[in-house]
Amino acid sequence: MRAILLFLFIALSSTVRADIPKPETLDDTLEMMLERLLPTYPEARINRANRNIVLDPSGNVIFNPDNIHSVLRNLENGADREAELNAFIATMITANTDAGLEGALPLEILYPVVRHQSFVENDGSLGLYSEPFVGDMVRVYAIDYPDYVAYVTKDHFDDGLTVDTLHAVAARNLSRKIEGTEFQQHGDIILVVNDGFYESSLVVDNALWESFSEQLGDDIIMAVPARDLLMFTPASAGESVAFMNDYRDEIIADGAHPLSALSYIWNDGAWQVYDR
Repeated sequence: MRAILLFLFIALSSTVRADIPKPETLDDTLEMMLERLLPTYPEARINRANRNIVLDPSGNVIFNPDNIHSVLRNLENGADREAELNAFIATMITANTDAGLEGALPLEILYPVVRHQSFVENDGSLGLYSEPFVGDMVRVYAIDYPDYVAYVTKDHFDDGLTVDTLHAVAARNLSRKIEGTEFQQHGDIILVVNDGFYESSLVVDNALWESFSEQLGDDIIMAVPARDLLMFTPASAGESVAFMNDYRDEIIADGAHPLSALSYIWNDGAWQVYDR
């Protein structure tokens, strides 16, 4: 059976078991997740180094807290938190048994995703397919099912997938995400707003950044400290660059799913690490 790495989205549920406290840390959220998973997966355990839950002894099935931690943190009512957590766990269990994870790769819902390099360094026996991107980031490919996201593994190439097809399809599908993206300007800083998952993916679209560089008449400084936070500013806006870097560091320290701890400059048609 192909190894599985799943990320889940929140699904609403009317089932309420009891009030639960607001988690102070990601470890608190992982503990609450594990408590609810153990009846179904008695061998499940928390991997604190990777901030996820491993369901089986072989380490072939991993669940990540994804956005559930921030959702629980932002809900003031304990019963609402319980409902959201129960719905999240139910979706996780359903996804793990979903037949859609097997068979032909659904190319129409495949997208490029950037992640921190540790995402693939710590994947154990999962065999995720990845490509170096820039700095401390790698590019992987997400299969965007309605309630969860799975990732392309090296096994998919045994089923007939080619790298050229992967790149072409992912680029075409990403272009649809770009069409639905908002670019919100706050002073000299521009925030990229999409759906909470694919903001960071837009860093791989060279044509987009070449266009922005031409519009701004400047090189671009960019930070992507979380998968849902992508921000940039003209290189000449020194105060904004400094503010953006400070904000990046705060997100990396406290975020539930941090991405890159670096800043980048768009120069000569490509991203480069910005170390000044």
